[in-house]
Amino acid sequence: MKELENFKVSTIQLPDGIKVFDLRNSVLDDLIVMDIEWLLGISENFDVRNFYKLLLSSVCSFVRRQASASYSFCEEYVIPQLLAQVLKNKGYDGILYQSTKRFKDVDMEEREHKGFEFSYKLGYTENIALFTKINRQHVYDQELFHRINISVPVTIDMIDEVSLEDLERIKEEINKSNKEQEKVTIADKIVSVYARAYDNIQYHGIEYAKSDVGKIHLYHLYEVLHQILID
Repeated sequence: MKELENFKVSTIQLPDGIKVFDLRNSVLDDLIVMDIEWLLGISENFDVRNFYKLLLSSVCSFVRRQASASYSFCEEYVIPQLLAQVLKNKGYDGILYQSTKRFKDVDMEEREHKGFEFSYKLGYTENIALFTKINRQHVYDQELFHRINISVPVTIDMIDEVSLEDLERIKEEINKSNKEQEKVTIADKIVSVYARAYDNIQYHGIEYAKSDVGKIHLYHLYEVLHQILID
């Protein structure tokens, strides 16, 4: 894909103790829980806070209308900006939210375990936005820059091809390295989520792992796992 020739990717490690507000839309998970509680005869009150968060998440996800050249104000940004300022004032470092952009040209093949189908998660991915401080002397927030670890950017031509088996192998190394349980759990989740959601799908008619997008994705995950191993 020509558009990826100059595309560079880095792995980013966030600092420990970072405080991020979770604005992801969990309506599907909430409905599943409600169904289970109904089947089990559990009569708990519906958590109205989750309902309000769903409304807030939806309002903050409105698609921006095309602005004219002479009028740059976008009313769709008002509530998200207010929310960001409130969270910043309350000591949050950022916000986690779902993207409104969907995967395109992805073909789902038949899975063996249809009862555990989680491919719907491919529909919308997740983003994290970190709040920055205005610095009139620099074009970026130096304090934030020094708090996060960013690897050297690489292009598709610079990376080695990584497979799911490579991820499994380095995950096993992490399991045997006496790392604290939290890191072992993170490594296991990284590999299992990829295998569950991206294995056996096609992108533009090509096996996802063999496509340029898939290669960059696998390389990114491998770098994250490698960082866990050497820390």
